[in-house]
Amino acid sequence: MKWFQREKVYREFLIGDGRKVILRPPKMGDLKDLLVFINSLVDEKADIPLDVRLTRQEEAEWLRSLLSEAKKGCSISIVAEIDGEIIGNASVHRGIGRRSHVGTLDIAVTKALRNMGIGTAMIKTFIEESRGIGLRSLHLSVFDSNISAKCLYSKIGFREVGRWPRAIRKGECYVDEICMALEL
Repeated sequence: MKWFQREKVYREFLIGDGRKVILRPPKMGDLKDLLVFINSLVDEKADIPLDVRLTRQEEAEWLRSLLSEAKKGCSISIVAEIDGEIIGNASVHRGIGRRSHVGTLDIAVTKALRNMGIGTAMIKTFIEESRGIGLRSLHLSVFDSNISAKCLYSKIGFREVGRWPRAIRKGECYVDEICMALEL
């Protein structure tokens, strides 16, 4: 008799149009979809640090590293999917040494599905999971120009704790990078 292990799911919920969102850990089989996802954000000129499309090899190296960190307990990662398509990706990376109680959060959702509660659900899941692995604080940075993300983070309880003036170049302009924190 074969035993099949069911894939871990952090959370399932419906968005306003009735579609089901599944939040789960990423796997190597997600490589193609994650590459499409990140490159769509680059093409959109989304408020993310990357401004150049990634190659399959670069994304594979990133994903292997992410999965290795998760296996060692150094990170938690979540992909959001609808009907088998990855529409969001986020991770919390644990600090090292005297910062091992702090997690750094990165999160992105595809443009067409922003402001539908997906990012909120992902962050709330991270808060629960981060507490479960002993983190005491979550940190993130956000472009000052990303008004909706700043509002979301504030609504959840993150507070601005600093800023790096003109740290982000967007075309010919510069914007501040806002540092935010949430005590767990």
